[in-house]
Amino acid sequence: MRFTLSLLVALFSFNLSAGNIDADFQKLKNNGEKYSVIGVVCEQVAKLRMQEKYPAPQYDVYTGIEYFDARRTIGELDVTVVSNETNPPTAVVVSEVKCWKNLDNARVKALDQRKRFQEWMASKKPVRIQMNNGPRLSFTKSQFANVKEYLAISQSGGEASGFEMTLDYTLSELMSLRQRILECQDKGACKAPLE
Repeated sequence: MRFTLSLLVALFSFNLSAGNIDADFQKLKNNGEKYSVIGVVCEQVAKLRMQEKYPAPQYDVYTGIEYFDARRTIGELDVTVVSNETNPPTAVVVSEVKCWKNLDNARVKALDQRKRFQEWMASKKPVRIQMNNGPRLSFTKSQFANVKEYLAISQSGGEASGFEMTLDYTLSELMSLRQRILECQDKGACKAPLE
């Protein structure tokens, strides 16, 4: 009896997860992102979760906002939530997404990237902030002056390593989703990246 109950619970959990993966596949398959870059699938799933929590038109959720000094790219923000309820729109959530095998190392990297961004925003140095994939949007430092929440996001299980948010999939499930989109792009059934 106990074995049967455990098996039913496991099958039910798998079906819920598979249903969510199918829904996320449908949402992501034609966004034209470059899934050959391993971390993109995690960023895109994190973007979906942020869009659920911060819906349009009050908010826009972006991946790939980069910040620069006069000579070079300093860093990239994985997932950023911008409130449209202010004029100009302001960033309210900045997230680093790390789906790695070693979640402790991933957390350290996410915190390092967060700290670098915060230090650049606090410095007197001029910084350009803009989207380089998708719409060519530019932002000012003042639009990032009052970020309410900085998050480190990982695959499921990251809570034990100190991640503030975790996705509803294991690393293996995320890599399967990535592979499914790549195969679909290769067949021409899904929108391929421009590059």
